[in-house]
Amino acid sequence: MKLKKMALSLLTTASLLTFIVVPSTYAADPVIETSTETSTYAVSSVVVTTNYTEENTNPIVTPFFLLQNYSFGPLSSDDYTTKEWFNHYSYGDITIKLAQYPTNGSGTVSIMYTLRASEKDSIALAGNYSSATKTITFSGVQAGTYALQITNIGTTTASGYGSIND
Repeated sequence: MKLKKMALSLLTTASLLTFIVVPSTYAADPVIETSTETSTYAVSSVVVTTNYTEENTNPIVTPFFLLQNYSFGPLSSDDYTTKEWFNHYSYGDITIKLAQYPTNGSGTVSIMYTLRASEKDSIALAGNYSSATKTITFSGVQAGTYALQITNIGTTTASGYGSIND
């Protein structure tokens, strides 16, 4: 009888153990851990991504280095050229780095730089400059759309190049 009780007790214990679920580290389903940790970032290091539609693909601000480079020449006396229109998005200076020189290699050129569609005075510049070494500035320009007009006001045929807001 004692042996029967012991066998019955073992069978009962074994059957109870089969119903107990023991978690395994080798479970088939992945274990997902959650964290309440937060991080703090400097504002300058945060990257913000925005959605846009086809109607809204124009940039809000055009960085200066994306604005145009230009070249001109030969411009004979009293001849002029107008460069492509560009947007200036806020009140501030428009800076032009330039080079101007005689097309035929002799003489001194005199060029008038005019910011079209602005209330600013034109800037006349007499002299020969190479490698975009000369800088002129139109100060306090209102936001708007402008073009650079280049006029030869001298007697020597002129050529040149430069960049706007470089």
